[in-house]
Amino acid sequence: MDDRMVSGELQHHDQAVEQSLRPTMLAQYIGQSKTKENLSILLKRRKCVKNL
Repeated sequence: MDDRMVSGELQHHDQAVEQSLRPTMLAQYIGQSKTKENLSILLKRRKCVKNL
C-alpha cells in the first residue's frame, strides 16, 4: 500500500510550487505589523554586526 496519492512528505515536483508561494521579502507578509517591525529591526542590527 505504498502507492498512496496523498503523502505528508514533500515531493520533488512540489518543491518549486512550495517555494513560489512563500514570501521572499518581509514587505510581502500580510498583517502583524508590529512583529514585522521588530523583525526588521533585528535583521538590520544583525547585518550591521555581521559587517563589523
